[in-house]
Amino acid sequence: GLPGDTVFAVLATKDGAMWITTEAGVARVREGRIDVLRPGIELPVVDARSLAEAPDGAVWATTVRDGLLRLRTEGTRITVTAFGRRDGLPRSDLRTLTIDPAGRLWLGWEAGGLFGMVVGGNARAELRPHASLSTQDPPCEGAIVAGGVDREGITWLATASGGRVRIDAAGAPVCVREPIPPIPGRPRPGSSLAVFGDGTAWLGHRN
Repeated sequence: GLPGDTVFAVLATKDGAMWITTEAGVARVREGRIDVLRPGIELPVVDARSLAEAPDGAVWATTVRDGLLRLRTEGTRITVTAFGRRDGLPRSDLRTLTIDPAGRLWLGWEAGGLFGMVVGGNARAELRPHASLSTQDPPCEGAIVAGGVDREGITWLATASGGRVRIDAAGAPVCVREPIPPIPGRPRPGSSLAVFGDGTAWLGHRN
C-alpha cells in the first residue's frame, strides 16, 4: 500500500503511472505494482510535496525544507536525485512546482515569491536561474498555490490572495493586474488551479 495515510499530491504521468506524495514517502503506482520510496532509504530527504512531470518524462517534487527531487524511471528502477542550495536553488523551503512546455521549473515558497529554473541536459542535471517575480504586492500578493498550462502554451499560476501570474512561451512571468473577482459569499484566497483543454482556467477556494 501507500507509505503514509496523508496524501499531499497526486500526479498522473504520460507513461500511465500515478505518483503520490505522503507524509511518509513517495509511491509510484502502475499496472497494479506499487513502488515505495521512503525517507532515509530510497529518498535522501523527507517531506516531498508538489509533483510535476517534465517534457522528458522525469518527475520533479518539491520538499518543505530540502529543495527539489528528480525521479527518473528506467524499467522498474527509480533513480532519485536531490537538488538544494548548493546546486543553484535560491531557497530550499519550497511549496509549489509548475513545469512549462519548455521544461522550465517554476517554484514558489510559503512566504510568497516565484523563481524559474532551467534544467541543463547532462546526466546529473544542472539548474540555472531563469527569472524571478516578487509576489508581495497586490493583486498578486501571497504564496503561489497552484499552476497549469493552457492550450496556447501559456503557464498560469494562482496566488493565495486570488491573483494570477502569466508566463509566456519565452518564460517571462508577469502579474496580471486584473484580479480574479471574488465569488459572492466566498473568501477570495485561492487554493487550487486547473486549466482545461479549451483554455478555461478554474480557481478553487478553500471554503
